[in-house]
Amino acid sequence: MRIETLEELAIPLRAISAAAFGFSKKSTQYYTDELLFDMPRLGCATAVILGATKATAFCVRDAIEKGHRRFLVIGGKPCNQEDAAFTKYIVPKLEKEGLLLPRKPGMTEVQYARQLLTETYGVDPDDISWFENDRSTNFGQNIKLLKDSGASAEPAIEFYTLAGGARRVLMTARRELGVRPVISVHNAYPTDVSKDHWADHPVARAHITMENAKSLGNNPLYVRLGYALPVDLDAEMARGRALAAARPRTFSTPAP
Repeated sequence: MRIETLEELAIPLRAISAAAFGFSKKSTQYYTDELLFDMPRLGCATAVILGATKATAFCVRDAIEKGHRRFLVIGGKPCNQEDAAFTKYIVPKLEKEGLLLPRKPGMTEVQYARQLLTETYGVDPDDISWFENDRSTNFGQNIKLLKDSGASAEPAIEFYTLAGGARRVLMTARRELGVRPVISVHNAYPTDVSKDHWADHPVARAHITMENAKSLGNNPLYVRLGYALPVDLDAEMARGRALAAARPRTFSTPAP
């Protein structure tokens, strides 16, 4: 995502401060509750995997481990377009877990996810669909591609995103897809990072600070910029639990 407003430019500066000085115990718990929540599994056959440069690998891993059979990948950013601190943080985690690095430095998030799905996990290429958008300036533009595919007519959709981004994804998906589908967004954690111990990592703290500015508070940035809508998280959770309890048939997301 390119920075287009002064408000967006200020977010990385706040993130640097958080990385350097950390959070209080109270604020750490608040961010854990509001950004690292666990949404219900919905039984969808297709997982929608959201690109996160090299951290896309953890979204792919989780979607595989949770039993999805088909995969729709969204993202067009080259995996080498991330800051040096993030690369230094992520690459050892990928290596420790035995996850392949991008074969070529300029591989996009979609190309990297397809590499992992086919070469690491043996997924049939016919079970992988994708939207590759290298001109996106905000996440909502990527979700519009999903909407155009007919996904808003689906009863349920499950997303996988880098841990911390779930609320922003949910808010953006609600704006673009409307109220009809039941949505669950699953946080994918890098190796050695967890819901209970993320604040031990400066890069994770910086990431959470950026997500806080985009999606939390009375008037979060993504709402002000028109990218997203506020959501009632308790209501979203209740819809997901009700659908999961009903043991629905396995749904699928249309291929593009």
